Amino acid sequence: MIGQINLPIWAFVLSQLIWAVMAGWAIYLSGYLKTKGENLATHEDIEKLKEQVRVITTTTKEIETKISDEAWSRQKRWELKREVLFEASKRLAQVYDALLRLSVTESHQNLNDVHSVATCGEAREKWIQAVAACDMANALVALVCDKETYQVLSRFRMACTDVSAKLVKGADREIYGKSYEEITLRLSEANAAMRKELGIDDAQ
Repeated sequence: MIGQINLPIWAFVLSQLIWAVMAGWAIYLSGYLKTKGENLATHEDIEKLKEQVRVITTTTKEIETKISDEAWSRQKRWELKREVLFEASKRLAQVYDALLRLSVTESHQNLNDVHSVATCGEAREKWIQAVAACDMANALVALVCDKETYQVLSRFRMACTDVSAKLVKGADREIYGKSYEEITLRLSEANAAMRKELGIDDAQ
């Protein structure tokens, strides 16, 4: 009877031990898998973060390069505009001076005086050269500057050529004096437009 009673107890105890071991193993395995999963998830998160940082870094460098290139382009465009406008300014001054000389020689021309005729011829030649150079400068202004600036410079040129045409034709020997105020105004407008293009007035 004793042997028969001890066997079920032993089996019962053994079964309980097996269940206890299995339960412990299950708990351990569950914790291990959870930790492993967390580590894997953390690793994946790190990889994603690294990729995001790489993308941001690449994008930032591209933006910096673009900004640098754009700044360089703006600087070069400004330098080109400055050179063109400096040249235009010189040509406008030449036209102004050439027209004054033309006015003086045409007003005092004496067809019976060889020297007077020669002086008048030289003044006309200087005038033609000044207008041609001015036209070339204005053509460059039209390429690199605002349309308004080109139009203002053209108005000065047209005012001067209108006066020169009447002088050369002998239609009105006093036309320069009559048009002096307008010519001076047009020149002043041209200079103001060029200063605006260069931002000179804004910087003061």
